[in-house]
Amino acid sequence: MHTRLILTMLTIFTLPTFIYAQEAKRATPPAAKELVGTWIGFDEDELTFTRLELHADLTGYLARVSPADTILHDYGVMIYRVNKWSISDWNVAIDLTPMSSNAEVVYLKGRAGMADLDLEIGGLNKKWKLKVLLYPESRIETSNRETKQAIDAASVTRSRVGNVTQCDGASVAIPTCWHKLDAGPFSISAPPGWEFHQLPGVDSYVGQFVGDGVVLTFDFGRYSTELRNAKKPAYIIAKKPVDGRTAKVVSPRTLGNGITGVYVRVSGHEALCLWGKDLTSSQQELVLKIFDTIRFGGPMPPSLIPPPPPPPARNGD
Repeated sequence: MHTRLILTMLTIFTLPTFIYAQEAKRATPPAAKELVGTWIGFDEDELTFTRLELHADLTGYLARVSPADTILHDYGVMIYRVNKWSISDWNVAIDLTPMSSNAEVVYLKGRAGMADLDLEIGGLNKKWKLKVLLYPESRIETSNRETKQAIDAASVTRSRVGNVTQCDGASVAIPTCWHKLDAGPFSISAPPGWEFHQLPGVDSYVGQFVGDGVVLTFDFGRYSTELRNAKKPAYIIAKKPVDGRTAKVVSPRTLGNGITGVYVRVSGHEALCLWGKDLTSSQQELVLKIFDTIRFGGPMPPSLIPPPPPPPARNGD
């Protein structure tokens, strides 16, 4: 009985100490080498995206930009040099120098977590501050890729069960039920029911792709329009790869009011412009996905349809 009581008392007094020791071991602050890499995330107001690159020599870079769907995007990317960064216990300090003309003088500091940086950024002259939570870019990219691949695989599996024309086009890069529409020097992929029509052209190759209530007109040749009338801030303008080439993609900030188009320089003398007008939200989403399917390399059609002749002159004209 006496021995049992002693063991019970030892357990009561030593167990909390053991648990605390284990917790302390798990809560060891990260070393500087564990923070080396790229960290990304948004401010607490979700109006600014931050990319922080911490180098092994305790220098680095910081870049901040507002999302393209906000008016603040016109302010451009703010770039800073990280003169020196350090970690002491859990506390992170980052010394910054503005590199771009639109970057104001700011401070950046905070605490390192087990897999994040919980920081505060603020103006030294204008006296503002915001919380910014950053995560390792590699961790996000890997998780995003794996989850996307899983959804794509599930969507493809679903499309193959029953009627293939009911495939899920919302989550697959190029749904399996889409078909190729060959326009000669280029092609697109589109949902079932879409058609290609060649149109009369004056100094270039002109045509349309039609389906789902959408008309996509194209102009291919030396004088293809560069969508110069689509300007900020009324339009979101982005550059993205299309079949190994850099494409200009424009879309109106106000849905249903403007052009959603893509312009691609194919060679020194030829370019493609493909666009639709006044699209709804779902139509624009579909069209932007169709732009991703553009492929170049085919021959021009054997003959271009000339424009119709002018009407005969009437007496007195």
